Amino acid sequence: MDMPVEELERRARLPFRLLPDLPSLLTHFAQSIAAEIRAHNQRGEPTRLIVPVGPVGQYPQLAEITNRERLSWKNVYLFQMDEFLDWQGRPLPLSHPLSFEGCLLTRLLAAIDEDLRPPPDHLEVPHPFHPDRISERIREVGGIDACYGGVGYHGHVAFNEPPNTRWRRLSEEELRASLTRVVVLGSDSIVVQSILTAGGDPAAIPPMAVTLGMKDILSSRKIRLYCAGGERHRAVFRIAVAGEVSTDYPVTLVQGHPDAMVHTDQATAAPISPSSGQWPAKPPQPPPPQPSDDPPQLATAPRLATAPPLVIDFHAHYPHQPDFLPRLLDLLPQAGIDRICLCSAGEMFGHVTNDQVRRAFEQHPDRVIGLAFLDLGRDRPEVVDQYVAQGFRGFKIHNPAAPYDDKAFYPIYERIERSGL
Repeated sequence: MDMPVEELERRARLPFRLLPDLPSLLTHFAQSIAAEIRAHNQRGEPTRLIVPVGPVGQYPQLAEITNRERLSWKNVYLFQMDEFLDWQGRPLPLSHPLSFEGCLLTRLLAAIDEDLRPPPDHLEVPHPFHPDRISERIREVGGIDACYGGVGYHGHVAFNEPPNTRWRRLSEEELRASLTRVVVLGSDSIVVQSILTAGGDPAAIPPMAVTLGMKDILSSRKIRLYCAGGERHRAVFRIAVAGEVSTDYPVTLVQGHPDAMVHTDQATAAPISPSSGQWPAKPPQPPPPQPSDDPPQLATAPRLATAPPLVIDFHAHYPHQPDFLPRLLDLLPQAGIDRICLCSAGEMFGHVTNDQVRRAFEQHPDRVIGLAFLDLGRDRPEVVDQYVAQGFRGFKIHNPAAPYDDKAFYPIYERIERSGL
């Protein structure tokens, strides 16, 4: 685990490409998919892709490239690699904030100009009641040209989690031949998902999923995995590219594929050693009081201000709801609140955009203080200056693409600190 990156590259059983940071990795992800479609279009061939929802920060960039270049998706076939299910194994509604299909439809396909979008029947989603349908469709269109995906905390690709229990261990051959199926999510997967998307509330995470099997993934002509979770992905990245093949880490089965590669960033690829997680030093203690011959002095209490206190609710969300803002402002006097700090938690959670928050504090400057939502892992540091110039007084950060202390986010934090907010 503590092997230098240069040596790891020499010993890797699965090639990897190192990128500077998370924004660079997501940009590369978007450009890679666009290049695949562009090349097939130029040859007059269909493009058949397996795509993930996790990571997702590449999709707005991919839509922007598509629209700017007028890149047609009319002959593109998309196969979603997995999907959450509720506790009874039923699909989530598309409006659910954790619906993978809903995310693909809104963050990618709806952002592509209508005349460039693929036909609706070119998106295939694994279904718990018809598990073989997606594999049949893959065969009908001629197989998969490229499978794109992330890597889970314990090495799962799609929701192909380690299948081993105290009662049974699957062989490598069984896992390689696995088909689309319904799975119960492991406890560690639920915990990690909750930290990333639900504020650490495991009860908010759907407990089941439907996933493409490893057979369809490994049958792809090309596999490109993107692994950049910072601290939480450092171990699994090293196991993926240099560990022994094992069903305990399903991603290791990608080793030996004729055209596979993992992309990661410098923070994720860094060597692991006990020193990387030291406890902070004990803060310095004030010197003990020195003896004095002077008589003790009584402290004088500061004079209290006579102005009435100003009551501010510093954390109010702004959801997409009819007449939400006027109703909220009408309730403030009843609650004894003078002002509110208003923010979005992102469109993924059914909230408004930052532009709508800005209009709210511009229309009600004496009652609304605006906080700009930052999409960590997708927004670049420059947006901080833009929001400050627009009059926002602070920032809301939620649901980052990696842990909050990932070094890829430091440039944004530094820009916020320099802003003085």
